[in-house]
Amino acid sequence: MKKAILLILVIFLTQASFSQRWEKLYGTPAYDEWNSDLIECYDKGYLLSGGSMHFHSNWLIKTDINGEMLWEKHIVYDNSVVYPSYLDQNEKGEIVTASAVAIDFSGNYWASIVKLDSCGEKQWCRMFDPGIRLDGFFTDVMFLDNGNILALQFANKSLTVYCAVQIYLYCFNPDGKLLWIKPYASIDDYPLLDATWPRKIDKFGNGYVIYGDCYWAFPGNPNHVYLRPLIIGLDSMFNEKYVFPFGGYTDSIFGMVYGGLQFNDSVYMGVGTRWIDENNHQCDNSLIMFFNKKGEELGYRQILNESIGTGIKSNYISDIERINDSLFLAVSNYGKNYEWNPWGEFVLDTHANIYLKDTMSRLPAGDPRMIRSSDGNYLIIHTIQQPVTYKQDILLLKLNDTLGSAPFNQGSFVYDSLCKEIPPSEEIDITDCMAVVGIEDTPTPEQYFESLKTIPIKAYPNPAKDKVKFDLENTELHQNIRLHCYDLLGKLMHSEPVIQGQKGATVNISSWPSGMYVAIVYTNDGAVGKCKFLVE
Repeated sequence: MKKAILLILVIFLTQASFSQRWEKLYGTPAYDEWNSDLIECYDKGYLLSGGSMHFHSNWLIKTDINGEMLWEKHIVYDNSVVYPSYLDQNEKGEIVTASAVAIDFSGNYWASIVKLDSCGEKQWCRMFDPGIRLDGFFTDVMFLDNGNILALQFANKSLTVYCAVQIYLYCFNPDGKLLWIKPYASIDDYPLLDATWPRKIDKFGNGYVIYGDCYWAFPGNPNHVYLRPLIIGLDSMFNEKYVFPFGGYTDSIFGMVYGGLQFNDSVYMGVGTRWIDENNHQCDNSLIMFFNKKGEELGYRQILNESIGTGIKSNYISDIERINDSLFLAVSNYGKNYEWNPWGEFVLDTHANIYLKDTMSRLPAGDPRMIRSSDGNYLIIHTIQQPVTYKQDILLLKLNDTLGSAPFNQGSFVYDSLCKEIPPSEEIDITDCMAVVGIEDTPTPEQYFESLKTIPIKAYPNPAKDKVKFDLENTELHQNIRLHCYDLLGKLMHSEPVIQGQKGATVNISSWPSGMYVAIVYTNDGAVGKCKFLVE
């Protein structure tokens, strides 16, 4: 196994540079690192995720409120690469991280998900043998209000067509049991659709929105497809409400959507890029897309390159946060070519008017992510390329709403207060992670939610002699439960109440005649579960 996590060095910029700006740089000399995600933790610290070529790992970095590293974890798998992950944390301090593992060097990737406790120790992990699917990545993850975990996945389904990709949602219970899987934006349902790529899922009220990309043909011309911003709306039961390529039906909008936010009670705002030159992608504009809860397009705005600066040929928004009812802060890539442009930030309104923009030049190597922190500032993580070594490191910066550097917080905070001590920096090996196969038999959300209306019951031993035990499921979801046992003539042999949440019951059958019996579980809705058992 790899050694010394503590050999990782945290590289700081020169005192002159950092004395003026809230910025922190994390990296290892001579190796590349790159960003993936960040969240604010319950203790006002931050958790960052990225990739480390030194360890071929998914790198988790916990910092204090001022970006000083508290601990780090490297999630590793044998000698393979664990890709940078997406993160979430619940009110218990538990962390879920989801990404993919390169199982071999032939391009075979398994989606992986790891749950850590509040002290960063592994609770469980799962990896998914794609089976009929060639590979898969989790591209976002979130805790649900009921404690379950939702993971957004793409999977390649074809041996010969690379872009034969399908979007899936996986739902796990808090103990890692896979509850249901459902595909979205199926090619069978949308004949103009060719392939999809999910980027992000957000919860808005009782529903959800998935942002991504797709290849979609013009109506009447299915032989040639174009890259489009893809938006999928779901209801509270994870059913598709709408699927559409923004501008794909009425306008020649080619491009991508990276994310968005809820503009008001009925309107959503997505952000991304519109390619002006579809053939070689050498010119693009930031794109702001408006749509409502019914999935109807309400219009769009573009940020023209000339509004950024002279000679600018490319700009696109990677992430956005709200400042107030009319102004927003966006992180963007803009420059004189399509790639390797500086990243920067600007303040804009819904008409794509830019009010403020920064002039810092940061050499890029990855798409930044941004959150609004609880202190009212804006925390941004992205990758920069060092000008001399050309190695990539992870940059964390905090800005205020006028694009000035946020002040360092001088308050006193207790970090990782749910732990007895600050967690250690260490490797988390997922080589022994449970590999899940046969996922084609996993129920859909509809089947799963329907099963919650029942109380499955199982008898053992079966046959039984003196006592029979019953395992009960879903009792925490029901009230006024009773267990009845009958012989085959319908005679009631036993009856007892079942307390809400009770997982089992034991019945003395020593005086019962030999034969077949039926156990039935009742609620106010009638019989909700039954099983047969034999008495010897």
